[in-house]
Amino acid sequence: MTQDSTLMDIVAESVEEAQEDDNNPEAELNVVQNVNLAFNQLTDLAPLERLHNLRELNAANNRITRFPVGQWPSVTHLNLNNNEISQLSHVCMPRLLVLSLNNNRIRRLNEPGSEAPYFTAEHFPRLHTLQIAQNKLYLLDSTPNDPNAPLTLDIQLPQLRALFLGGNALTSLAVYIRQLTKVSPRELSEDQSQLDDQELIREEIVKERGRSALGILPELSVLNLRSNGIRELDGLTLETVPKLQYLNLRENMIDSMEEIEKLQPLNRLQTMILLENPIFEMKDYRLEMRVAVQSLRRLDKEVYTSQENEEADLLADQRKQERSTAEVINRLHFMNALLYVTHVIVTDPKIRMSLPQR
Repeated sequence: MTQDSTLMDIVAESVEEAQEDDNNPEAELNVVQNVNLAFNQLTDLAPLERLHNLRELNAANNRITRFPVGQWPSVTHLNLNNNEISQLSHVCMPRLLVLSLNNNRIRRLNEPGSEAPYFTAEHFPRLHTLQIAQNKLYLLDSTPNDPNAPLTLDIQLPQLRALFLGGNALTSLAVYIRQLTKVSPRELSEDQSQLDDQELIREEIVKERGRSALGILPELSVLNLRSNGIRELDGLTLETVPKLQYLNLRENMIDSMEEIEKLQPLNRLQTMILLENPIFEMKDYRLEMRVAVQSLRRLDKEVYTSQENEEADLLADQRKQERSTAEVINRLHFMNALLYVTHVIVTDPKIRMSLPQR
């Protein structure tokens, strides 16, 4: 039996209960809105394109290797978890709300060479939940020796509210690029100093300030980055995720308050998961996280008590006042030093004589 006939046999079972016209097979197919094909050995779903009114398709736990798997303009929910998908290509699914691609082999979310993103408002205008956990997503900073490494994820979905990227190989959400720089003379050995200028150029991996590898996600409220190996939090900016409320960073490599403080502008962030990061072991962990991100109301598995909130707010205000005082003192020291230098110049005739005359 061919795969096509097997697929249509399964569909036929769904049609039997809702059959409306025995003499019109196409009418029968138009009745089908929900199909479950999970736990088979399917590699191709193209025969299902005859189901013009298909709304929900579960094809998890098969052997599908590419996405898209068909053209279904009416589908709202598509489950392709636990397949063998490694290839993405452009497709338009105007009604799709939820797409699940967990546990596949996806390495990048944009087209090799052109870097054109696959997930855009043009192709998925209504998508609100995207699951791509347990894949092989990576960026240039984690594999600098890979000449084909993607620079960014570049997800452009204005309606996306939940994004699941756990269990990939992302170490940062900053954008890193390759840049050619000239080697300074101090870095050269005696043998290298004889080389011409063309040979004194080297390639470096540098971070682009202000850019995010995520893309622009104005409605995103839930972001799961668990188990990636993330070391820095650049890229999680107010411009990128202005409405972020829940951030799961469990099982990563965050080890400093400097990284946590990068989240301060995210004034809607209420829940953060940091279990199994090095920073979890720091002294006064719960207090320091709440002071750094004052919008937080829950850390890991526990909600902050009113007493904890009050203590954190007081400490945050105290530190803010201390910083303001230190800034004033530093400015006064600078002004005093400037006045002293000016006084010396004015009162010392030798210095005055050495200055350029107008």
